Amino acid sequence: MRTSILLLTFALLSCSGCELLGFNSDSLDDVISMKVLLAEPIQSHHSPAGIFHSTTVSVHIPDEFGEIVITVGPDGVKPFGVDDELHLTISPPQGEQINVQLQRNGASGLPIGEQFILSNVVTFTEGTYTIKADWWNIYAPPGGNASASSAFLVVLREKMDR
Repeated sequence: MRTSILLLTFALLSCSGCELLGFNSDSLDDVISMKVLLAEPIQSHHSPAGIFHSTTVSVHIPDEFGEIVITVGPDGVKPFGVDDELHLTISPPQGEQINVQLQRNGASGLPIGEQFILSNVVTFTEGTYTIKADWWNIYAPPGGNASASSAFLVVLREKMDR
C-alpha cells in the first residue's frame, strides 16, 4: 500500500511538473526528442544483495539534443527512484563500454539533480547505443527491501531550467 501511494505521488508530481515548466501533453513533442521505457514500477520486496531487475534497450541519439535524463515519467521532469542503485552499461556505436551508477538510495520526487542527467555523466554523440540497466539492492547483508519507480530514458531537445 505504501509503495502504491509513493508511486501515485511520483506520477502526480510528474504531471504537475510539466505544468509548472510551462508545457502540457500537447506540447511534449516540442520538448522531447525520444523516450524509452526502462522499467515499470517495481513493488517493494525482500531481496538478497545484488541485481533485482535488469533490462537492455537500444536507443538512437540524434545529432542535436539538450539533455538525456532518466525520469519517473515519459515527460522528462521528475527523477526516477530506486532502492538502492541503478547501474548502466552503455555501449556506444564505436568505442569502449561505459559503466555508470545513478541514484544511490533516495531523492525521488526532488528536482532532477546532476546524477539524473545522464548526458552530464556520459558524453553522447549521434548514433545507436545499447544500454543495459541493472537495478541493485546494495544495503542488504542478510537481505532487505528492493523497489523502484518506473524509469524512462528521455532525450530532451533543450536543457531544462532547474
